Amino acid sequence: MQVVWSDHALQDLERLREFIANVNPEAATQVLQSLVLAPVNLLAFTDGACTGKV
Repeated sequence: MQVVWSDHALQDLERLREFIANVNPEAATQVLQSLVLAPVNLLAFTDGACTGKV
């Protein structure tokens, strides 16, 4: 399984990065990295996920 970002989502990420960068460029980079890596990290745990009722 892989993450596929829609064009709309990528545009949203870029707008968010620009907005945060106006105040704190370093934070903008960190936030963007966190948001991009979040679904990748979730995928890393799909193999060990519980099935059925939890």
